Amino acid sequence: MSALRADPGAAAARHTDTPVILIANGKGGVGKTLLMMGLCAHTAMAHGRALGVDVDPLRIAYRITQELHDPGYDIVHESDPRALSGIRKLRDYDMIFVDAPGSLEGRDVLRELLRRVSYVIIPSDHEPTTRVATLDTVDLIAPTGVPYRVLLNNLDPSRGVGHVKKAREWLDKKELPYFRTLVRRYVAWPTSLDEGRTITQWRGKNSANARQDISAVHTELLLDLAKRRVS
Repeated sequence: MSALRADPGAAAARHTDTPVILIANGKGGVGKTLLMMGLCAHTAMAHGRALGVDVDPLRIAYRITQELHDPGYDIVHESDPRALSGIRKLRDYDMIFVDAPGSLEGRDVLRELLRRVSYVIIPSDHEPTTRVATLDTVDLIAPTGVPYRVLLNNLDPSRGVGHVKKAREWLDKKELPYFRTLVRRYVAWPTSLDEGRTITQWRGKNSANARQDISAVHTELLLDLAKRRVS
């Protein structure tokens, strides 16, 4: 896959490793794939160069991105995480986002990925089953020393601020690091894809709110990376 081969000519322009952000949770249905695509699209909108790496056997992010009109970012599918050994040395991208399989049945896959990434985002909708899977995911990540944060993602806006407050209280109680930003569930996300556009390109009902959410996550991520000196 040419997108996973380092460009020697670009190395002179970048002297530090490219941030590789893994998006993982042991439960499916938490908006992991849309989040990865949204972060790639926002990086492109901000005049950055983004690569999405779809490691999920279903290849959903890869297949959907192939149908979009000029998404602005590159995407590849790679089922074997061992093939990503040199991914942090890719000098022609500003950010790389990796969509992990949506199940911890492939724990060995996640362990291999954790050897190759610089940061992990754990999306969670704070439903009971998701909370269990989130803790299991943290249990796999924490011993590796790879920095991570939970992101309240795919939250139903109709549940109000009380749901968000309870979610943050639970995260505090479990002493889990998390983003102050949250990503709300809007029909704009799937509708934009139906229209062949990324969430940052599409203009329609609630699209501005969705763009605001993903922009805020992206900004908070960059600030945390800078603070940790992860590059």
